[in-house]
Amino acid sequence: MTQAAQAYEFDAQQDQIISMLASRMKALGIVTIAMGALVGVCTLFVLINAFLPGLFIGGETAVVLLIGIWTYQASKSFRMIVDTKGQDMMHLMSALESLRKLYNLQFWLLIAGIIIFVIAIILAVVVGAGAFMSMQGQAT
Repeated sequence: MTQAAQAYEFDAQQDQIISMLASRMKALGIVTIAMGALVGVCTLFVLINAFLPGLFIGGETAVVLLIGIWTYQASKSFRMIVDTKGQDMMHLMSALESLRKLYNLQFWLLIAGIIIFVIAIILAVVVGAGAFMSMQGQAT
């Protein structure tokens, strides 16, 4: 990165927008981490009684915690843009890296969800067709 890019400073109006964003992201990150931790504790109780469902919930817990952590990390980097001088670009890139991780996770979860949805539809059609064929065979 060039020295000019390193020394770039956002103006007061831009700092205000970034500050508000950082505050909201921080609150959201903390609440999401807390919810993930609470679900994590509940997951331990589920694991004791039902291992397989507990593993599924544990995976969901990990996703929630990652979303909360990356949101909180991005908020800290955005806050640093406002609170420091001469390092706005470095802090902006750090915030963007946390957001990249967050959206990359969400992208792959969406792809996985679409694949599972398509498989479920195919299975429903196959099972439904099989049941229909079975009923047709019994009727004759």
